[in-house]
Amino acid sequence: NGANGIYRSTVPGTASCPVGWTLLSRPDNGWPGGSGSGLPYYQSGGNPLRRMDLATAPSNPAVIYAQVQNLGVWRSTDGGSNWTQTATQPDDFSTGCVMDAFGNGMLFQDYNAGIVVSPTDPDTLFLSATDVWRSTDGGQSFRNLSCGYDETAPGVPGTVHVDNHARAIVGGDDDRLLVGNDGGIYYSANATAAQPQFQPLNDTLATIEFYSGALSADFNDPAVNERFIGGGAQDNGASNVRYGPGEVPAAALWTLRSGGDGINVAFDPILAQRWYYSSQFLFIAASTNGYDGLADVDATSPDWSADRRGFLAPFRLYTRGNETTCPSASGCQRMLAGTFRVWEHLSGGMPNTAWYANSPDLTKQLSGGTDLSIINALEHGPADPTRAWVGTNDGNVWFGFGLGQGTTESATWVNLTGANTVLPNRPVMDIAPHPGNPGEALVGLSGFDQNTPTTPGHVYRVRCVADCASFDWADLSGNLPNIPVNALAINPHRPTQAFAGTDWGLYYSDNIEVSPVLWQRFGGDLPPAMVWDLVIDRGDTTLAIFTRSRGAWVYPLPGSTDALLIDGFED
Repeated sequence: NGANGIYRSTVPGTASCPVGWTLLSRPDNGWPGGSGSGLPYYQSGGNPLRRMDLATAPSNPAVIYAQVQNLGVWRSTDGGSNWTQTATQPDDFSTGCVMDAFGNGMLFQDYNAGIVVSPTDPDTLFLSATDVWRSTDGGQSFRNLSCGYDETAPGVPGTVHVDNHARAIVGGDDDRLLVGNDGGIYYSANATAAQPQFQPLNDTLATIEFYSGALSADFNDPAVNERFIGGGAQDNGASNVRYGPGEVPAAALWTLRSGGDGINVAFDPILAQRWYYSSQFLFIAASTNGYDGLADVDATSPDWSADRRGFLAPFRLYTRGNETTCPSASGCQRMLAGTFRVWEHLSGGMPNTAWYANSPDLTKQLSGGTDLSIINALEHGPADPTRAWVGTNDGNVWFGFGLGQGTTESATWVNLTGANTVLPNRPVMDIAPHPGNPGEALVGLSGFDQNTPTTPGHVYRVRCVADCASFDWADLSGNLPNIPVNALAINPHRPTQAFAGTDWGLYYSDNIEVSPVLWQRFGGDLPPAMVWDLVIDRGDTTLAIFTRSRGAWVYPLPGSTDALLIDGFED
């Protein structure tokens, strides 16, 4: 428990739930604080513990290790009754390779964590952090095995990606180690060596962690001369791939266009010359040289550098519309970006000084962290870019109209949250505006029903009258499992058909107008991975699915009478 320590319980007989919990991390057994009163650790005299990971030694279950974000590594040899701190972080972590100033100690334990103990030796353990570490003395010292930031390390430079999250000892043999990170899966056959060798296993398994993506127009039309797809991926920048005339989209080697953490990608579908790529915290760069261009034109406004904004702060390029809103001579140029407010640009993001704030603060302005009250979801109206929808991390939904005037805060915004009496007060992850009704949208929510027991559900619909002068909400969650919904899409050919990207794959409903709504999960070739973004191309021929850990997939979008085939996906 990252708030107040480590607990133990037992499951009596055949009962499925633990009965009673005992605090194992107490001031009287080696732990430096915590009272067992239920108060967070920091209220008992210490810093917040934050993220924890536990592992027992298979050869001696009385030996337990705890990896604690703010307190290093701890060990118990009596089943948790007493604890000893074996390593603090980062200073007491010894390196097995030369680390530069940036890499040394960059553990990021809020993001990277995990321990596995040798099945035969309770003193040998492997620990995930930014790199992979090994201890052979019960956690007293650690050696860096992967050296992700050190290009001088013998035998391993550039081999193992940084940000490690998973690890497994294969077949009970400490030498055989699998590790999983933001770069995929890697294997070592000599993990107990002084400097192990690792090999990537990603050539035949899609493992990239996409946040978002974009498609070229009429992607499923074989008569189109060239087709493009691009995506932004965690720790792997922004990349794209091109399919030439007559080439069938299939698994391919993508080309890196922009570094860092790739977040959002967009490109003008009319002329295909302007490509936009964002990295963390809404740094946007652009290429004006088409598919092959590098992101070398700064499209970021310094005006939002002081704004509260998320790591995954969104931007959007309006790509639908007609000759008025996306002229054939100049292409699509209207853009939105989200911090705690909405920013707008009417000429393709350039010059970067022409961005202007076009809303007030649309969040609940919660205290306790800069990433609590931010915009997560941001969309233009499909048929009218002077309308927009916004969803915030603290549970607000807004509808805006009167955008596109070119002046600060000229749009009108209507709060549709309704004090969260119907809409759950949880993070809004995505909004899918109705393709035909400008006052209707689907809203996808994160979290779990236990967080808001009186307002359960993860997919809601809002319907407005007269620019949302009045509105009502409906829960369309139906038989969806109690898991976060990260992305939504509505089939323009059949607006009663909707798609929901969840933490456990892609779901669809053929009729969201019935009650209760029946959802079915796609099987077939599409893996049950976390879906982070759903994109429909200009021309409405294709649905693209961008996953966290299993790459990108495309699916021919069913027409108004076509049957929906669950095995029609292409990787």
